[in-house]
Amino acid sequence: MKTRTIVGLALFASFLAAGAAVAAAETEEGDHFELTMGFIAGARRYDRESFSRESGGGDVAGAKALVEPFGNAPYDGCTALGLRYDLRLVVAHVRMTVGVDFPFASFAPADTRRSYDVAGVEREITVRKIRPYELRFGIGGELAFGRFAPFADLVGEVDWVDTVLAVDGATVGYEACSFGFSARAGARVYVRDWFFVAAAGEIGIVGQRVWGAELSLGFSFG
Repeated sequence: MKTRTIVGLALFASFLAAGAAVAAAETEEGDHFELTMGFIAGARRYDRESFSRESGGGDVAGAKALVEPFGNAPYDGCTALGLRYDLRLVVAHVRMTVGVDFPFASFAPADTRRSYDVAGVEREITVRKIRPYELRFGIGGELAFGRFAPFADLVGEVDWVDTVLAVDGATVGYEACSFGFSARAGARVYVRDWFFVAAAGEIGIVGQRVWGAELSLGFSFG
């Protein structure tokens, strides 16, 4: 966690410093709105989440207080692939972003099957599903050089995650909600005056996100 925090803050600070050094530079791009949509890939960790039972498991003793499975695979690290939609306002090189991510956790349920002591009874537990939803808010900066615009953001995100366990065949649903920060940096290249391609990478500082990458298309207007 300390390494992630240091690297993330250093990455974000370096881009802010570079932006401050040329903040007075004239660019070809003025204030505008952006709408982007694209693909994301990365890694998430949910083993520090506080999961509470949402549904099912009424006949399974101890299901409400189940904790141990959430500290093991795939909660301790899994691949996430999905979609991203962002709406952004850029004013005087300052970026203000609101967006949503729809990642899908990728893992093999068969690899998660283990036996646990639940309320004094040995039970076989399998992770059937992990389904995250992420609402993101970003503040950052950018500078345009012709059709090329590098940028950096500090992103805060509200993370919801639903998960389903099979406890001796009985389906039990759990949910959790948390907040985290990540540092994001990348660049966009204009193909037309109103249409661009963007790529970015990010690293988690606090929260579920470990690292991430994005490839997106966007439209600029205003």
